[in-house]
Amino acid sequence: MPLSFEPVAVVGGFTMADINAAKTLAGANGKLFFPSGVYDIDGLTADEADQTWVMQKGVTLLRNTASAAHGVSIPSGNSLHMIGGTLDMNRTNNSNDAYRGINSVDGDFKWSGDWHLKACPGPGLSVHNGLLELEDGLITDTRYMGIYWVALSNGSDGKPRQAPKLHRVKVDRREGYGSSGGIILNGGGSAVTSHAAIVHDCEVQLPRVTTDAARANYYDAVAIEINRCYRPSVIGNISGGGRISISFASCASPVDVGNRTYESCDYGHEHVASEWAAISGNNSTGMFLPGESHGIILSGACVGCSVTGNSTKIGFASPVTNISTPSAYPHQFAGNVV
Repeated sequence: MPLSFEPVAVVGGFTMADINAAKTLAGANGKLFFPSGVYDIDGLTADEADQTWVMQKGVTLLRNTASAAHGVSIPSGNSLHMIGGTLDMNRTNNSNDAYRGINSVDGDFKWSGDWHLKACPGPGLSVHNGLLELEDGLITDTRYMGIYWVALSNGSDGKPRQAPKLHRVKVDRREGYGSSGGIILNGGGSAVTSHAAIVHDCEVQLPRVTTDAARANYYDAVAIEINRCYRPSVIGNISGGGRISISFASCASPVDVGNRTYESCDYGHEHVASEWAAISGNNSTGMFLPGESHGIILSGACVGCSVTGNSTKIGFASPVTNISTPSAYPHQFAGNVV
């Protein structure tokens, strides 16, 4: 039986010129193969439409010490799928915090297959408007947030944009600026929204806040934050440290289920103006600091939330707190360890 193989352009050396030549050879919708080795990069751009870059085990894309560019950029209207590999942004030797590991405005990005993004002088990944899918990866030592996605506008049809899908991604930010987050998915302005964010089986580690006096220095240290999203799903994650473990703001029908969080100083689970939230089966512990802290807190215009079967008693001044605006659809509380 005859076999058919799709064409693959093999990168023939370890320089930017070698990579760019392979991109051109592969063309739109093409595939590049990076043999094992260390590649010297200075602002890689996915300027050929809709390519796939496959990294052999042992590939490192190492940002040049003189580079004044992001690690990999996806132009508007293009998409890039990376499989495997390490992107080393070389923060020790090139520390300008204006630059990100992955940067895209109106471009789509997917990274799968045992990858590693490390040593970013700024945020790790920054994607505006585009589709973002991440699977089976590790982000370490970013100066600012590990993953930042934002909808700057609604889609061309006026409907909410598709929010990111994240599966089995670990963000370790115990090194870097303390008052910055792990995974931040932002619906944008008040009239801009997204839908169906997925954060499943991920792990986020942030610096620990060990004294009451230090709290003010960690205000934006939120492990997983989702704003202005319809039906986001945050299930089976683990996080440690920071000010807040999991935060939802102005979300409709969010699912906050089966998450394990520890050593957050202020809130385990924050819901601000959540509507019809399912908050269930979570296990969270705090830092035993003096002053206000909450295992679960509902505030603002929350409506009809179900808060059941959570264990958030240890280390927080209040295990479950409801200071939300009264509504015609009261919340339900049952089976929580308080």
